[in-house]
Amino acid sequence: MNRLFKQVKPYIIVLGTLFIASCTNQPDVEIPEEISALENVTLISFDATPLNNKQPIREAVFGDTDDIIIGNIGSFAIDKDNNVYLSDVSQQIIHVYSPDGTHIGEIGRDGDGPGEFRRISSLSIDEKAIHVLDTQQMRISRFDVNSFRHIDDMELPFEPDFSSGVFTFPQSIDVMSDGNYLIHFGMGYSHGQEDEETDLNMIGKKFNIENGVIELEAIYSFPARETIIRRDGGSLHAMHPPYKRSPHIQFGNGEIMHGWSEELLFKWFDEDGNYTRAVYSPYENEPLLRTDIVKEYEDFDEPWRGMIRNDDHPETWPSFTHALPDDEGRVWVGLITDDHESYTWKAFSPEGDIYASFEWPRHIEIHRVQNGSIYTMETDPETDLREVGKYRLP
Repeated sequence: MNRLFKQVKPYIIVLGTLFIASCTNQPDVEIPEEISALENVTLISFDATPLNNKQPIREAVFGDTDDIIIGNIGSFAIDKDNNVYLSDVSQQIIHVYSPDGTHIGEIGRDGDGPGEFRRISSLSIDEKAIHVLDTQQMRISRFDVNSFRHIDDMELPFEPDFSSGVFTFPQSIDVMSDGNYLIHFGMGYSHGQEDEETDLNMIGKKFNIENGVIELEAIYSFPARETIIRRDGGSLHAMHPPYKRSPHIQFGNGEIMHGWSEELLFKWFDEDGNYTRAVYSPYENEPLLRTDIVKEYEDFDEPWRGMIRNDDHPETWPSFTHALPDDEGRVWVGLITDDHESYTWKAFSPEGDIYASFEWPRHIEIHRVQNGSIYTMETDPETDLREVGKYRLP
């Protein structure tokens, strides 16, 4: 079911440089002070008529074949020729598919030798190479994008510190315009007792391949996702229920995009971490009923059920659950509405035009939009098996 979005009236006067896009003559919407103070903000309404409101059409699927059985799909990437690379995190191997879904090759294998993997955490592809982050061996392996031949391995000079209650670790990589790597660090929890005053942040740092050093100064630092933590003696339990807020950090087109799921505000930063622009859309988050949440977890074992029951629940759901830029500068957002079986997907341009709008079941998640195609991660609701789908808009 589509939500009725509040409209934005033209000629709103605020501090900074505010661009008004897709507006109507409806009553004014109050702009939060921290947003009106930003420079170079585009204000849009998701209620504007989209250029395309048709359902995407499936063109191919990537996963199990008659000869290949994948244990567990991890991350995936697409090259300039639309070939698809899937990591099997059970067998520690990368499967390569042609654009029509035909399996055409494999990269690497389980092991400690050159070009072998112990824990494939992320894939990144540029015009020359496939870059694979292995967070158990703490190294990046590179393979030729045309021949799949192993080029080299680069050690990551990183040792996690588990002495406190929280720790950071390399989670994924992107190739920057200068050929160095942007390392995205995730957040983990240990049995130690963290300082309650500590700010928990997701950070990004540059890995300089010339000197093999991860630079100390962070390119970005954003609040980490909200998590319920329970420490009891020697046990540790951590969970991130779907009503908790979380950061969405994406690198694309030489920019870093950040959104916090509480509201539809997206900011862009250059590769040095300097703020450049933002997009904001007013949105009324869906009310969250505590009784529904408690009921949803009533079949869980303890302590999980008690952690949900004793949590301080917000009054609303987050605004969105997915947000990612495509290779043409548009942003695709999966909105949370009152239909708990599906997400409403919207795509908007940098100028504020609504490019696409459609609804999809929640088990179909958009993970990449590249070369005119939509690539999804799909989980079968009955078997929990996953596959990657390829779609196009009519």
